[in-house]
Amino acid sequence: AFRGGAASRVAPQYAASDDAQALLDEAAALRDEARELESTLPRQPALQTQQTRTPTSVPELAGSTWRFACRLDDVEGSGTTAFDFVATLEREADPALVEDDKRRGREVGPVSLVEPTPVIDRVFGWLSEDDGPDGEFARINVKAADGVLRPGDGNDIYLQARLKRDADGVRLDEGTLTVRRERPPARFLLFEFPALVADLKVVGSFSATPRAGGAG
Repeated sequence: AFRGGAASRVAPQYAASDDAQALLDEAAALRDEARELESTLPRQPALQTQQTRTPTSVPELAGSTWRFACRLDDVEGSGTTAFDFVATLEREADPALVEDDKRRGREVGPVSLVEPTPVIDRVFGWLSEDDGPDGEFARINVKAADGVLRPGDGNDIYLQARLKRDADGVRLDEGTLTVRRERPPARFLLFEFPALVADLKVVGSFSATPRAGGAG
């Protein structure tokens, strides 16, 4: 009776063990089938995500092309609050000027407008230099069309940004739009005299995204 009872209790354990092994075998077969199916699928390029990622840096400023997305926060009646333009920071062609700028610890060059825009009339030049404790910065000078800025701010806009360096090169960060705002005229008795100086005033911000291919 004892042997029979023991056998009857052990038999289900063997059955459970057999079922577990069958499940393991089935799982292994499914993994083999999945690997075989995977080997027949077309493989995506390993750098696909890296290629589609929007770049934020360029190897160097000279010769780089950027899309500048600008927003005016201090317009007071101007119909333009946001605009963008594409420009290339050209290399200085005069070797003597390049050497002189290098001795001064700066880089300077002309700017060319890649795409025509009704907002920007002219582009002048760009400059980058080390500002000591405040780090490196860049400035791009452009001339806006009439009516873009508020009266008294003229037409010149200075795009100023911090230069941030990383493993990919350099990027433009913390961009601000600055103008030279005329001071109110001085009054003396019954007479009014125009101010001889102007104050630098931040009137907006911008972001800069590298654009591959330049004018092409």
